[in-house]
Amino acid sequence: MNENIKKRLMDKKMKEQLLDVLKEVIPYVKGILIYGSFIKGYADVNSDIDICVIQKDEEEEGEDLNLRELYKKILRVSANKRYDIVIFNEIPWYLRGEILENNEVLYAENADELDFWLYKQSKIWNGMKRRQSLVSADDLIERLQETRLMRE
Repeated sequence: MNENIKKRLMDKKMKEQLLDVLKEVIPYVKGILIYGSFIKGYADVNSDIDICVIQKDEEEEGEDLNLRELYKKILRVSANKRYDIVIFNEIPWYLRGEILENNEVLYAENADELDFWLYKQSKIWNGMKRRQSLVSADDLIERLQETRLMRE
């Protein structure tokens, strides 16, 4: 059997297994992404599976949606397993950026809405990344030293 076909069949089976494991989390999220070594292509037998859940907006769900409840579900799913599960809005931007740049959608409640949401988040990240590249650490140190000299 062609290696590419074999890999796609394995990927499909892995995704089905992941969705089965994550079924408790699905009612609370608008999307689930896989990122990390599996997506970048350097996963091995010891690798965990990096998963990012995108929480539904609270105004969509009213009081039924509760971050604490989502965390409980995630802990139950990931306990004693090789899953590293994060909630997108609860992680720092450098990790959000990595996820936005290298991910595969495992689940989308509404594919078009998730694509648009990811697009908006990517625009925010690209703006932040551009601004960060304009100011290096050396520039900041130099500016601080100049400010200190001006005060003396």
